[in-house]
Parts: sequence; structure tokens; C-alpha cells
Amino acid sequence: MKTIGIGTRIFLGGTQGFVVWPGTQFNTSKPKNEHGVPMSNSATLAVMGNLKEMSSEFLQAAYYEKYGVSLFVGIGIPIPVLNADIAKCVSIRNEQIQTTVLDYGVEGTPALGRVTYAELRSGEIEVQGKKIRTAPVSSLSKARKIAEILKQSILAGEFEISKPVQMFPTNTSLKSLKEIKGGDEK
Repeated sequence: MKTIGIGTRIFLGGTQGFVVWPGTQFNTSKPKNEHGVPMSNSATLAVMGNLKEMSSEFLQAAYYEKYGVSLFVGIGIPIPVLNADIAKCVSIRNEQIQTTVLDYGVEGTPALGRVTYAELRSGEIEVQGKKIRTAPVSSLSKARKIAEILKQSILAGEFEISKPVQMFPTNTSLKSLKEIKGGDEK
């Protein structure tokens, strides 16, 4: 989030797009690990692009049983390595990124434990003493293809890296309107 903000030019669904605002679950007050990585959902983004220019290769329908329809969107964000701090941030490995396993099928969405991205990519994790199969919802090969397209577009001068018009707020949280107002409204 040191180089991404409102107005950042991105690869979106096979064309150029922009970051336009913090996403609906933008919450930077979440706890971070020793590498500065949030340990659960954090800095989501609202993005915009011309759908008519997008490609079905990078924009695909999805269906989750007992959830409904969704959309897989290929996004690539160029991160200029401007200093040693940013270089350190982009060199973090999957073994160093932890996330929380949540049970969305239970009221209140309880946390079941923590795992690393490396464990998730292994195909199996252990949660509360049980072995559970895992499968990624994102494609590493597609991500590498997007990174290569983005790299070639930048080198060819077809994609300009842009400085954000405004950086995102820090230390934000996801309070409901009820919490902000201080209680129930009758």
C-alpha cells in the first residue's frame, strides 16, 4: 500500500483499469505479523475498467455451491520498487504469510485457526486436529501470465506506471453504522 492508491493504473481483465477507491472491506487496522503482512482480509480495492475491452481469458464466471455466483477477475498491479523497504515487502514468501481459517457456515463466522499460504498451496491443512483438502481459487499460472503481459506492456511504453492521486487512509476499521451511532436505532 506504499505505492497503490486512488488513481493507480492497473491491468484489469485484459485491459487497463484504475483503482478508484478503497474496497467494501478495506480495513487496515487488522493485526499484522512480524513481516508487516495482515493476518486476515485487509486492504480490498474498488477498481474500474472498460468491460468492452476486457477478455474472457481474464474475466470468468464462477459458482460456489451453497453460496451462489461470483466472478474471477484477473488483476495485475505494478509495484515500483523505489526503496529498500518496498523491496523487502515484495520479497515476502508464502511461508511468511499467515491467514485465518474461518467457518462461513456458522453464525458469527468463527475463526478455526491460522495457516500459511504455503500450507494452503500444499493441498492439505490441519485445522483443529482434522486434515482438510485445500485448492486455490486463484491461478498461479494465470497470475504469472498477467505479470508477464504487464511487464512487456510497461517495457513497450504501452502501460504507464502512474502515481496515485491520493493514498489510502491508514488505521481504518469496518464499523457498522449502528456502531458509529452508538447503539440500536428504533
